[in-house]
Amino acid sequence: MNNNKYAILIIDDSRLNILALSKILSADYSLFAAKSGAEGIAIATKNRPDLVLLDLMMPEMDGYEVFRRLQLNPETRDIPVIFVTSSPEQDNEEAALLMGAADYIIKPFSEGVIKARVRTQLKIIGAMREISRLTTIDGLTGIANRRGLNERLELEWARGLRECQPFSVLILDIDDFKLYNDTYGHQQGDLLLMTLAQIFAVSVTHRKTDFAARYGGEEFCVILPNTELIPAKMIAERIRLRVEATQVPSITDSLTLTGATVSIGVACTIPGNVETFDEVILEADKNLYTAKKAGKNCIRASFVEKLNN
Repeated sequence: MNNNKYAILIIDDSRLNILALSKILSADYSLFAAKSGAEGIAIATKNRPDLVLLDLMMPEMDGYEVFRRLQLNPETRDIPVIFVTSSPEQDNEEAALLMGAADYIIKPFSEGVIKARVRTQLKIIGAMREISRLTTIDGLTGIANRRGLNERLELEWARGLRECQPFSVLILDIDDFKLYNDTYGHQQGDLLLMTLAQIFAVSVTHRKTDFAARYGGEEFCVILPNTELIPAKMIAERIRLRVEATQVPSITDSLTLTGATVSIGVACTIPGNVETFDEVILEADKNLYTAKKAGKNCIRASFVEKLNN
């Protein structure tokens, strides 16, 4: 898929309708197509398109049911849906809009109407994403904040539950950060936070599902979906060593270099072993506390076993 283009999923049991819509939209957008509701839901879950064009009248699973299932899935519920249907009944249009559909287009459609309605929805999507980005980014470090972390946790935990894949969490805390602030000043402390945040973020860029966020104060969190305990510990150790080797120039004297270390708590489980991701974070936090007591600048890790019935 061309990452510079919006992606649109067409769900319609008519091959001719898919071809007609594809001819109108293919020059400007990346397209997916499905000829059944079940296939469309699978494609939407896997590829998370920016917009869905959904036929209302389909065999086996009609558009209403497809839309309902998309809304129930955390990975697809925020994807806007435009119904494209031959049904002119006002009750159907009203029902679709009341369910939360973004728009309702009646067949036969014109090229101009399709292009205009799609363009309008994608402008709205772009504006909403920018607003969301601004509210989920930490203003100081430039990585995700606690809200952004919670949104990503919910999404990846749902994926882990569905696929029964391991799920690991790192909680990282800068050692003796108060002393660092007291020694070098709060502006220098902010520079340290910004520098280490980029280390945490860059260390998990090899997979798009991995995610780093500022957890609060001098604490950070890294989530590693589909990652077992030993690889998670290896990533944590790589981060620890990078931080230990990092020297931050003083804001008042570039010849003066300062440094810090981090303690890291790691926890891993299989979603379903525990009821919520909060329990994995709590375990990682406990391991962080153990790492602090063990002398700091180290890692402690554990696997969260299945709850007793």
